[in-house]
Amino acid sequence: MAIQMRLKELRKKRGYTQVSMAAALGVNYGSYRNWEQGVNQPDNYDIEKIIDLLNTTADYLYGRTNNPERSVSYSDPDKAWLMDKIEKSGKVELSQIRRVWEAFYEEQKRPNINVFR
Repeated sequence: MAIQMRLKELRKKRGYTQVSMAAALGVNYGSYRNWEQGVNQPDNYDIEKIIDLLNTTADYLYGRTNNPERSVSYSDPDKAWLMDKIEKSGKVELSQIRRVWEAFYEEQKRPNINVFR
């Protein structure tokens, strides 16, 4: 699959329109549209921005792998477990996790009171 097809597929999957994608990347709409139509290809600098924005890899965009997701390796098993749970969480769960996390840090600021210990 050519880069333009993968770019379009990931853009839609991540919920971007062509206009919002161009704005997020800091390029004009015509340039972005041409990338998806195969008229031009993004340069290396723009590929890096696309990779970060769409949370993918250059290997996926260029067709070297069929896995669009970035794989991150954590040496700390607790961090690996937590990040796996976060990645698999839905929007509501992430919102709840954020509130718990924020409460945890607020408690840490209070002297001698820590309900999380």
